[in-house]
Amino acid sequence: MSNEKSSQRLYLGLDLSTQQLKGIVIDEQLQTIAEEAISFNDKSLLTHHVQPNGFIVDKDDKRCITTPVFVFLEAIDVLFQKLHDQKKFDLSNIVGISGCGQQHGSVYWKTKTELESLKNFNKEKTLSLVDILQSSFSRIDCPIWMDSSTTDECQMIEKAVGNAQNLFQITGSKAYERFT
Repeated sequence: MSNEKSSQRLYLGLDLSTQQLKGIVIDEQLQTIAEEAISFNDKSLLTHHVQPNGFIVDKDDKRCITTPVFVFLEAIDVLFQKLHDQKKFDLSNIVGISGCGQQHGSVYWKTKTELESLKNFNKEKTLSLVDILQSSFSRIDCPIWMDSSTTDECQMIEKAVGNAQNLFQITGSKAYERFT
């Protein structure tokens, strides 16, 4: 790695979709330095893989469609490892991280104090995000954009204000099942 590359300021963009986590690293001139994608159904990469499509449809309630939070966490770990293994840049040069796709999976923390466990992440290099955060979530299975298990609640909200149109006029949106 050249001195120029070891001191450059880099930015990481993350895109969390239904089936994968993608990452792209760019420099200050917006040039792509590295890219990686981690499929949620790749059992060669993820211990917590989900097959065949990266999500789970509940066998008792087909409206309930989720992805385990550990899939997201492990995908982040694997993505960083793959970026590191490319040896194209020093991960410590990443000065900004951006994420998109938050609608795809709703993650529920137990309390904000659970985030304290991340402070020790650098000190515990042998631990994964799954290891560090395994008890930090109130729900292990994250509803994703295809989930419609809260249809009854959405209808109750609309009924409480008269109808869907009234809710739209009040809030700018009707009641969608996958909104958090």
